[in-house]
Amino acid sequence: MERLTNNFKSLYYSQLFSNIGDTLYIVALIAYVYKVTGEARYSALIPICVTIFLFLSGFVSSYVYSKYSELNTLRIAQVTKTIAMILITVCVYANINIAILFAFICANSFLDGLINPVKNSLIPIIEDVQNIMIANSKMNVMANTVQVISWAIGGALLSLVGHYNVILITILTYIVSVYFISKIDIDKRPTNNNFNILEEFVDMIRFNRGNISSRYINMVTMVESFAHSAWISAILLVFVKIVLKSEDYIFGLVNSFYFIGIIGGGIITSKYNEWILKKARNILILGSIICALLNVMFGFSTWIFCIFFISLFYGLVDQIKTITAHSIVQLNLEEKSIIKVYTLNNMIYSMSFCLGTLFISYIVDTVNVNSAYVIASISYVMSACVSFWYTKYVGRS
Repeated sequence: MERLTNNFKSLYYSQLFSNIGDTLYIVALIAYVYKVTGEARYSALIPICVTIFLFLSGFVSSYVYSKYSELNTLRIAQVTKTIAMILITVCVYANINIAILFAFICANSFLDGLINPVKNSLIPIIEDVQNIMIANSKMNVMANTVQVISWAIGGALLSLVGHYNVILITILTYIVSVYFISKIDIDKRPTNNNFNILEEFVDMIRFNRGNISSRYINMVTMVESFAHSAWISAILLVFVKIVLKSEDYIFGLVNSFYFIGIIGGGIITSKYNEWILKKARNILILGSIICALLNVMFGFSTWIFCIFFISLFYGLVDQIKTITAHSIVQLNLEEKSIIKVYTLNNMIYSMSFCLGTLFISYIVDTVNVNSAYVIASISYVMSACVSFWYTKYVGRS
């Protein structure tokens, strides 16, 4: 972190504590809602609501950014999230109607949808050009490490202190996040286009349609969402049960090797960022082809140790490729345009992951679980074709 700016460090730590809080409160609320209702379907509604409102926020994001600027939006949204979490705590403590609790959950997710594009768009603004890939890898490693560890910590805290106190801990993490956001110091002012919400949204779509880098990153996000859907816990658990005929703990190990690979990919990208940038074209194309082969191998393997190795290597290659793609796109965009690209990218990811999850789940139920990884492989072949087209275009320009 020594080479990175103080502004990036503040952004990094703000998102570290915010991400920890996001995971802890979801763990606590799933447990609380199940306890109150006694029905799993209501608990399952929580991640669905989160995803839907992440998507819906994209329709107003461009208007909000132009009116308040990206950094001010980040500040206001995180403070408002803290207030929303306090109100969620009141709902849990007073045992208020669960519909009101879900309204605050939706509001919290909507605010997350405003924050997520800002995290990516600020990196090229607050960091030196030669350190952009390092910054992206640091942010990705942190996010994935938090995702792995916070669920385990959340479960442990749930049993030790109960769901109410876990939500209180979330409030503390949000307050720390607000503190670090307040330390980010850049001269970024609102654009003040005098557009209304619809005009800002149309302008954002128009820009993304005409920009080659935006079309690339959004097409890759869309097709690879179907591949990533094959690696969600629900599908992996079916694979372990039906194909490997193994116990549940094997599912946990497969998941662990996958996330270790993701974290390892981020570390490698950070350490060898200059070499990776020079070889970006090969990494984007060959990385997708390797991921395609690994998914096919995974789907038809029955040897457990081979499954562990594939999970590890797949996570590593996919992460290196993803960080490289985002770094290349950021380097090829103007500073003022980055937020438009990531606003649409956030919407596309939310929508595509939902559709991908439904489609893959349907294939698993109606055909077999092996087919899920064949579809994932096809998705990566399509991604390789898109990367070939993009790198060829960028190479000429």
